[in-house]
Amino acid sequence: MRLYFYTLLLIALLTNCADGETTPSQIAGKINEEFTLKLNQTIQLTGGATEVQVANENPLLVQMIEAKDGSCPANATCIMSGFATVTLNVSQGKSYSDTIHLCLGDCNLYRGGTSGDTVEFRVGANQYVAILKSVESKSEASLRNVVQRVFLAVRNK
Repeated sequence: MRLYFYTLLLIALLTNCADGETTPSQIAGKINEEFTLKLNQTIQLTGGATEVQVANENPLLVQMIEAKDGSCPANATCIMSGFATVTLNVSQGKSYSDTIHLCLGDCNLYRGGTSGDTVEFRVGANQYVAILKSVESKSEASLRNVVQRVFLAVRNK
């Protein structure tokens, strides 16, 4: 009986470890190249430096703090187009930070102060352009889409 219990316990533990996919909280990337982010994940962007950025030598940090997918879920009938929104916190060094909002689709439905799939922003003395390329979502049984990851690019302006 004990052997049976420990065997089941071992199988349960090994199965749990195999299914557990970990996402690093911070990843590295380059300015002017496309990257992927998950919720609460931060990317440290380097390269594509302007003269001011070279002087500072501080990488640009971009964190996805919120993502919503208001598009029509799988197995549902919708009568209007949807949208997807992403909120990012951008910072450089200790003294510069900002929050930007991006949107794909029918952004008139979203009243969060968003201005589209491309947004210009400034962090300190540096100017950038954030571009929301696409959003990957998974439909839940509750007929709600949950954002899995977003595809973005940040370019020097």
